[in-house]
Amino acid sequence: MSDMEVEEVSFLPGDTILHKKSVYEPTRHQRCQQLICSRTWAIVILILLGMLLVIIASIAAFARPECKACASADHCDIKPISTVAPEPEFIATNGKEFPWKNIRLPESILPISYDVFMHPNISTSVFKGRVKIMLDIQHETDFIVFHIKDLNITDYSITASGSNVIAREFMEYKKNKQFYILLERSLKTSENVQLEVKFAGQLISKLEGFYKSTYKTKDGEERHIATTHFEPTAARAAFPCFDEPQMKATFRMSIVRDKQHVALFNMPLLSTKPATDNNLVIDEFQLSKRMSTYLVAFVVSDFDHISDTTKNNVTVSVYAPKDMINQAEFALNSAIKILEYYDEFFGVPYPLPKQDLIAIPDFAAGAMENWGLITYRLTALLYDPSSSSLSNKQWVATVVAHELAHQWFGNLVTMEWWDDLWLNEGFASYVEYLGTDVVLPNFRMTDQFIVNDFLVALNLDSLSTSHPIQTKVSNPDQINEIFDNISYNKGSSILKMLRECLGEENFKKGLSSYLTTHKYGNAKTSDLWKSLQQVSGSNINVKDVMDTWTLQMGYPLVTIKRSEDSVTLEQDRFLFDPNSDEKPEFISPFNYQWYIPFTYITDKNPSHIQTIWMNKTSVTIEFDKSNRWIKGNVRLNGFYRVDYGDMWHEIIKQLQDNHKAFNVVDRVGLIDDAFMLSRCNKLDARTAIEITKYMENETEYIVWSTVITGQFRFLLSQLRNQESYQYLQKYVEKLISNQIKAVGWSDEGTVLHKFLRTRILDIARQIGHKETIEKGKELFLRWKTEPESINQNIKSIILRIGIEFGDEDDWNFVWEKSKTTLIPSEKDTLVRALVYTKDVRIINMYLNRALNDTKITDIVLRAMSKNPVSQIFAWQFLQEHWQELFKRYGSGSFTMTGIVQSLITTFNTQFYHDQVKNFFDNRDMATANRAVRQSLESITSRIDWMEKNSHLIGDWLKENYL
Repeated sequence: MSDMEVEEVSFLPGDTILHKKSVYEPTRHQRCQQLICSRTWAIVILILLGMLLVIIASIAAFARPECKACASADHCDIKPISTVAPEPEFIATNGKEFPWKNIRLPESILPISYDVFMHPNISTSVFKGRVKIMLDIQHETDFIVFHIKDLNITDYSITASGSNVIAREFMEYKKNKQFYILLERSLKTSENVQLEVKFAGQLISKLEGFYKSTYKTKDGEERHIATTHFEPTAARAAFPCFDEPQMKATFRMSIVRDKQHVALFNMPLLSTKPATDNNLVIDEFQLSKRMSTYLVAFVVSDFDHISDTTKNNVTVSVYAPKDMINQAEFALNSAIKILEYYDEFFGVPYPLPKQDLIAIPDFAAGAMENWGLITYRLTALLYDPSSSSLSNKQWVATVVAHELAHQWFGNLVTMEWWDDLWLNEGFASYVEYLGTDVVLPNFRMTDQFIVNDFLVALNLDSLSTSHPIQTKVSNPDQINEIFDNISYNKGSSILKMLRECLGEENFKKGLSSYLTTHKYGNAKTSDLWKSLQQVSGSNINVKDVMDTWTLQMGYPLVTIKRSEDSVTLEQDRFLFDPNSDEKPEFISPFNYQWYIPFTYITDKNPSHIQTIWMNKTSVTIEFDKSNRWIKGNVRLNGFYRVDYGDMWHEIIKQLQDNHKAFNVVDRVGLIDDAFMLSRCNKLDARTAIEITKYMENETEYIVWSTVITGQFRFLLSQLRNQESYQYLQKYVEKLISNQIKAVGWSDEGTVLHKFLRTRILDIARQIGHKETIEKGKELFLRWKTEPESINQNIKSIILRIGIEFGDEDDWNFVWEKSKTTLIPSEKDTLVRALVYTKDVRIINMYLNRALNDTKITDIVLRAMSKNPVSQIFAWQFLQEHWQELFKRYGSGSFTMTGIVQSLITTFNTQFYHDQVKNFFDNRDMATANRAVRQSLESITSRIDWMEKNSHLIGDWLKENYL
C-alpha cells in the first residue's frame, strides 16, 4: 500500500505573518480580565461555598461504615471507590459473556476456500451476499470463531461430511469484530466442514470495506461505483471471513450487476449469466490463487479501460472514468515495462493471467496492491502530459512500481502476521525505485531515494517515540499505526544497506530463493535472512547483523575521534532529545549497539572506499596524520550518522575550496548530519549553518532539496517570529541568487534541473524575493486568460504566488477551476495552492468547504500546514470538528496520522505543546496515537532548540548579514 503524495512544506514571508500567539494565547491584559469579577458575584460564590461545606460535613457524619476499626493495616482490605462504571469486557451484543477472549482467531480451524456471492445495489446503498467457506479442522473443537464488522448475519449453517451440525448458541463481540458459534458436537479433524453464512450491509460513502464512491462526468452528472479496500482488517466489513494474513485460502467470486456496469475481481471473468431480474446479470470469476483476505478486491463500475499484454502474455488493463481514460496510457505502458522487469529481477514469473489497475474517485491511501486488481487514487494513476508536471509523472510511475512489487512481496509471499509488515512495505519501497528507473531512466531515482526515503526515515527514527521495524501488534489500531516511515522508508534503507554488503547478484539470488521457497504461503523476517544467508556466499552472519537493525528502534551515531596516527570510531544511539521524558515503550535486546558496515574515504585517497565492521563495539583504525579529513558512510549506503568532531572545520573548508571533492550524495550526508547534530546539541548550531555557505556554488538538485526542505525549512519555521528572521531571509537570498539566475522560468534542462527550478523559485517566494514574486504574479495573470501558456513544471509555484499576493477574485477563479477540471493532478495542484491565501476569512471559508467535500478534506487540512497563517486556524478547526473527522478517518492507515502530524509538529512554544497535549489527553486516538506522541516530542525538541540555539543563530546572522 502506498501513502499519498507529500508536498514540500512552504512558508510565507515574515512581514505578512499573523503572529501565532495572537490567535490563541491570551495576552497579559486578557489574563487579568479573566480574574476580575464583580462584588455581587463574589458574595454569591462565598455563600455557595459555605453551603457546600455544610453538605459535605453532613454526609461525612452520617455515612460512616458501622464496623470496628481495623486492628492493624494488615487486616484491612481498603479499596478506592470508583465513581466510573468499569467498561464491560467480553460482553457480546446479546448481553452474555463472549467465550473467546483473544483478539486473534483460534488455530483449531483454518479456511481452505471461499465461495462468495455478492449482490450490491448501488442506487439503494445496500448489499447482500452469501459466503461458503470450506474449513480445515486442525484440532477437534465444538465452536467456530470468525470475523465480521458492521454486517447483519441473516442466516448461517454448518455441515460436516454432508450432515448438518446444529448450533447451540451464537453471539457477536463487536469490540474484536468476532462472531462465535457453539456447536452441539465437536468437529473432527477427519471431517470435511463447510460454513455457510448469509449477510447484508450498507453500501455507503466511506473509505474501507465495501463502499460507494462517487464521481462526476464532464457534463456534471454524478455517478456512483462500488469498490473495496480491505488492508489491513476490513475484509470482515464486506463478508464474514477469517481475516488474518496467515489464514490464506482460495476465492471464487460471483457478483450481481446492472447490464451497463462492469464487474472486476482479482481473477479474470469466467462467465456471465442472466439473473432473475431482467436488468441484472451475474458475473462468475476464475478461482484465485491462495491469498490473504486483505488482498481480495472487487469493483462494480461504468468505467472504460485500455489494455496491452506483456511478453509473458499477462493482460494488463487500466480502468478509469470514461472522461479520464485518455490519461491512462502512461500508467499502462509503465506497468507493462515494470512487470517484465520484475519477472527478471525476482527470478519468479508473475503468477496471475491478468493485472488490472483501476482509478478510484474516493480512496484513502495512494494505492492498494490487491492481487491482480490494484486500486489507486486518481492522482496516482492518471497523467496528462499537457496539464501535469514531471513530478506528477514520477509519482504515477513510482506508485505503479510500488504496487507491482507487492505482487511478489506481500501477495505471492505474505508476512505471517502484521509484526513483519515491513517485509511487504520495506521491499516495495526499495524496489519501487528500481522499477521507476526502468520507466524513467533520466530521473536519477537512486539519488532521489536519499532525499525521499533515507533522510525521512532517519528523521522519524531520531525520536524516542519511534518503534522497531519488527513490532508486536495485535489490534487493528496498532496495526494501522505501523504503516509509517519506519516500516516503509527505514525498511527500504536497511535493505539497500544489506544489498551493498552482500553484492547485487547475491542479494537477487537470495530474494528469488525466498520467493520460491515460500510462494503462496507466509513467512517471517527470519525466513528472509535464512534465504539470503544460504545463497549469499558471504562471511556475514545475515541474521545476527540484521537483527540489530530490525529488533531495536533507532540507529547509531558514529563519532570519529582523531589522534596523531589513528582514529577511533565510537557508536551510540542518535536521539534528538536523549533526556526526553517519554517513557520507553520498547527495550533494546542489544543495548542500542549495532553491527555497522562503516565505509570511509580520505582526502588523500577519495576514490578508494574502505569498509570496517563495527560489531556492536568501538573500533580504532590507522590514519595517516597527513590526511586532513575522513568521510564516513560513503554514498550514504549505511543507516547511520557520522560526527566528525574536530574535523568538521576541515570538511567545511574543503566544501568551500572545492565541494566536488565529495560525491553529490556525500555532500547531502555531510549537510544533513551537521544540521541534525546541531538539533540535538552535539554540534554548535553556528557550525551547522556555516557548512551551507558553500551553497552559492552548488548546482545539484538533491543537495538543494536537502538544504531547502531540511535546514532552511526548519530555520524559517523556528525564527519566523524573531528579529533574526530578516537576516535569515538575506542569508538565504544570498545563497540562492546565483541559482535564481541559472534556473530562470523557461522549461529547459535535465529532469533534475527542472526539479531544481521548482525548489529554488519556491524558496525565493518564501523569503519574499521581489523579482520572483513580481514575475510569478505576471505569469499568474497570463495563466488566467491563457492557461496553456505557462510551464507546467512550475505551475504550482505560479499559483501559490497568485493566491498569496492576489485578492479574493483570484482565489475564487482558482477555486472554480478546481471544481471543473477533469485532470486529477491539476485539481490536486489547484486545491493545494488555495491554502496560501493570507485572508483569514477565506481560510476559514475554505476549511468549511473542504469539510463538506470529502474528496479534498484531508488534502486541504494537510496542506494548511504549509502556510503559517492558515496552520493555526486549521489546528483550531481540527479541534472543533474532531469527532466528525475522527469518525471519517480514524481507522485509516495514513489519513488521520498525516493530518495530525502536518498541523502540529512544527509548533515551538510551550503554549502550543500544552494545548496539543491537553486536547489529545483522554481522547481515543486510534491509529493516530503514536503520531500525537511523536509530534509532542518534536515540539519539545523545537522548544529546546529555541532556548539553546535561536540566539546563537541570530547573532551569527547579524554578524554576517547585517
